[in-house]
This record gives sequence, C-alpha cells and structure tokens, in this order.
Amino acid sequence: MDEKAYHSRLLNGIGWLFCECGDLDNALKYNLQSAEMGRKRDDPEIIANAELNLADTYLVQEEFSRAHKHLDIVYRIVDDPSTSDWMKWRYAMHLFSSYGEFWLAKKNFTKAERFAQQCIKHAKGTASHKYLVKGFRLMGEINLARHELGVSERWLQKAVSSAQALGNPTQIYRAFYSIGQLHEKSRKPERAYDSFNSARHAIINVKENLQDLNLQKNFEKLPLVAKVIDASE
Repeated sequence: MDEKAYHSRLLNGIGWLFCECGDLDNALKYNLQSAEMGRKRDDPEIIANAELNLADTYLVQEEFSRAHKHLDIVYRIVDDPSTSDWMKWRYAMHLFSSYGEFWLAKKNFTKAERFAQQCIKHAKGTASHKYLVKGFRLMGEINLARHELGVSERWLQKAVSSAQALGNPTQIYRAFYSIGQLHEKSRKPERAYDSFNSARHAIINVKENLQDLNLQKNFEKLPLVAKVIDASE
C-alpha cells in the first residue's frame, strides 16, 4: 500500500473521530477529502468508508436526504459484482447498520429491520462485536417504534450487555439511552432513570477524556448527548 492510500485512510479515521466527538464540520471536511482521494485512486474501500462516515454525520444532523445520497453511493458499490472483495465485508456491515438507522428515522420499519438483520448476520459471521451491538440496538429501537415492548426489551438487553463487554463508550451510552426509552414507555420510571443515568456516566467519561475544550463543547451539543443529559436530570 502506497503513501497516498495511507493518507486517505488517515483522513477517513480523523473524520470518523471528529464525528464521534461532535465536531461535525471537521468530520465532513476530512471525509470529503478522503472520498475525493479514493475516487482519484478508484479505490472502492476508501470511497465506501468515507461516504459512510459522511452519511453518519448527516444522520447525526438529521439531514436525511443528504445521508441517503451517500448511503446510496455505497449501496451501489456493495451491490456491484465487479467490486473487489477487499474489505467489502467490513464496509458492507457499516452500510447495513447506517441504512437501518436511516430507514428507522424515516419510519419504514420493514426496510430498517431488513438492514438490521443483515448487519447482525454479517457481524456474527465475522465476529464484529461493534456491529453486533449496533444491530441488536437497532432491532430494539425498531420494535420499540412498533410498540412491541417485550421484543424490544430482549434486543436492547442484548445490546446493553454486548456494549458493556465491548467497552465502546458511544455504543454504551446509545444502548443505555435506548433501553431507558423502553422503560419510560413501559411506565417503569425508576428503571428508566437508572438507564439514562448509566448513559450519562458513559458520556461524562468521554467528555473528561477530551482535553480540547472546543471538542468538549461540541460533544455536549450532539443531539443524542443533549437528550441523554436532559433525560438523566
């Protein structure tokens, strides 16, 4: 792999990190640069990873039409039989997870479930624990939106336990927030508060490890982070 390929992957990684920390402007900037470099190299893996990060950033901002555009680019890459299999399995899982979130936001639960199940299937087959957590949580959220509370709780319990075992802070606070919403809808306020508080503790841990004050402020402004803080007060 040459220097330019490493550079494009570095830009992609930095862009992903900025999105996780709430600096969405820089997340878009670095991933756009990475995607452009991927196109110049005609490298589907670089293009897919950058486009998926762009889609995720727009999902955070609830700019769904923009997110859809970038997801569709990757869908065509994955669906094209001429695309190299090199790392396709990994970015395909990311696609399934993000497309599931998109369709859930659009209230198309059938499509959301289809992509969530594809994410889980591929994650199990490759021992990709982060995407298992994402798939479990997504299935829980889909069934919560359908008011299938018992089914939702089974999926979300799996998401919470898997997220804790994984130790990924983003997946931890997202899983706890979702199960808190479930308990709230199930009229179990004490369990809801405990779940929201667990999500808040995970958020505090992230914030305390961000040494840059601007990143801390941006992180607190993330829509989901703000919802967790509000729910746990």
